Amino acid sequence: MTHRSKCVLGVSSKHAKHCALFYNLSVVCIVSALSVVPRLANAEGSNELGTTHKVMEANTDLYVDILDYTVETFSWSGYGGAYLYDPSNNFVEYIQDGDTVLPTQNGSYKLDINKNQSEGFWDLSVDGAEAGRGRVWSYRWHLNSTCEIDADDQEDCSGDANHSADEALNISLYAAVDTGGVVEVVFEGISGESYTIYATASGVDSKGARSTPMDNNSATGDHRIYLNPPESAEFEVSIPVINAAAFDSTAPGQECSALVVDDTQGEFTFTSSGDGTAHVVCDMDDSGTYDFSSDVDVHLVEPIVSGINAISWDGKDNTGTALAPNHTYTCAVIITHAEVHIVLEDAETAYPGMRMFQLGEGLCYSLDEEEMGAVPVETETSCAVAADCEDDSGLTWTCESLERTSLSMYWNDADVITSAVNMGTCYADGGLTTDGGPTDGSCGVAGGAADCLTWDVSWECAQPVLGLCHSLDTSDTSAESVETETNCTFASDCEDGSGLEWTCVGSVQSLCYADGAVTQTACNVANGVSDCETAATDATYWTCEVSVGAENSGENGMQSGDYDDVTGALANINARAWGDFTGVGRGEGNFVDTYVFLESTGSAAGRVEVVITTADDTNSDNDTC
Repeated sequence: MTHRSKCVLGVSSKHAKHCALFYNLSVVCIVSALSVVPRLANAEGSNELGTTHKVMEANTDLYVDILDYTVETFSWSGYGGAYLYDPSNNFVEYIQDGDTVLPTQNGSYKLDINKNQSEGFWDLSVDGAEAGRGRVWSYRWHLNSTCEIDADDQEDCSGDANHSADEALNISLYAAVDTGGVVEVVFEGISGESYTIYATASGVDSKGARSTPMDNNSATGDHRIYLNPPESAEFEVSIPVINAAAFDSTAPGQECSALVVDDTQGEFTFTSSGDGTAHVVCDMDDSGTYDFSSDVDVHLVEPIVSGINAISWDGKDNTGTALAPNHTYTCAVIITHAEVHIVLEDAETAYPGMRMFQLGEGLCYSLDEEEMGAVPVETETSCAVAADCEDDSGLTWTCESLERTSLSMYWNDADVITSAVNMGTCYADGGLTTDGGPTDGSCGVAGGAADCLTWDVSWECAQPVLGLCHSLDTSDTSAESVETETNCTFASDCEDGSGLEWTCVGSVQSLCYADGAVTQTACNVANGVSDCETAATDATYWTCEVSVGAENSGENGMQSGDYDDVTGALANINARAWGDFTGVGRGEGNFVDTYVFLESTGSAAGRVEVVITTADDTNSDNDTC
């Protein structure tokens, strides 16, 4: 058994060394917060998740990455303590609030917290971590919006869940795939009483990339979910290659690719160039397309490994009905690399929704700290972390502006759509926005536009664009308008008593922006946003647009849009959305699955097609060959 000593306050390094020599083993030191090892500001935890959505100990194991144990330490701060395990999963020690750990090896240390973080405030700090990058992660984040600590310092989870839009979770989480690739998941408006976020390789266990009720089902986290862009990330994803795809019947006595209707056993076999996920999609309606998202085409999904793989099939469609005899079907075998399924368990609302982006390398920024007032300077050197930028210049380097590439999101909610509810979005100024963008406000079917009056809108009165004065001598019938160098907002700004007719060309009046969406409401910059707020007090100023979250993503998925678009998530347009902040709806009691992949053989040139023929077994010998 490995023995771990605890370096308590007051024990000198000399005695610690003696302890290590006595046992002939290394020591993991747990140092009190009052010792000379300082607490650190580079913390991750409630700073990202907030204090309303509290981490639950029952299903959340926390991990912290140590990249250089010779110079790095980490500290725990939170409600209660945690059982600490080293990267080899050996138990190390029980640590308490305020303890700092001196690790003895690189890798991910696990903290099995022994209490729900119902106080709301907790963090893990790593001394030596790059600012703004992630070291803290979990395979699943179990969050709760009801628990709190009462006046007697006891946990109370009996309160009503806070399902309001104002208290919903807005956060980016980062799913890192072990073989390469990072997906940023941008959540806007996640709400639930007690819910869990997973990142899996192929969806809910044995459910083939379908959302499904929680009863008798489970999900298993395959990918690490970080609170910040992971410092140890590998952004490069290999290109998958598939070969030797075929279908073989495994029915007794049958050695061909024909299916015995109502008595079929068979498997698709193929070789893969690497670990990943396989999709088998059979074109059941002879449309010539392979649709991941609908219930028309058969869709089988399995995690795969490099080399030979086999996916079993019972010869039935998505409803469990046997295929028709004497028919030919074409199936596509597609493999993906870095496939990420974000599965939400019992999350009643995601509104305006979630979007997903591939994270890529950034650019090196340099800073001459000896120069007073110096600002970071962007270079053309790409990087994944700041260490990629270091040179002999003596400058301080950071890696910033990580690239975000929009991804197509896929889903199939056919098994949970019966519990869907209407969701509404508030549009300012009667919905007459020049870019079609709604606000972040939500509204209900019953409340309608009146619900929008209670929304805390972020207003902005944009600066006007000045035009130029154009003059016209109306006494000269052949005269043309003449442009001057005089700026204007209105034609009256140009009048000078000359008797000429004036127009102001190219000016744009100041307009109100509601949550980043431009309206048709004019405002005076000198008045700030008061003109906008005054107009918004009338219910007739608002429109409540009601819809239901889409049942499926469609054959080509839903694009997540521009990462930097100020309008953010738009339900059913660039965001996967459901629920209405009432605690009921599609997410309640269900696993809701949304997935993306970073590389695939899904193009017409890359996929492999297999032709299958169905037949009757007229003599019941299981042989149609």
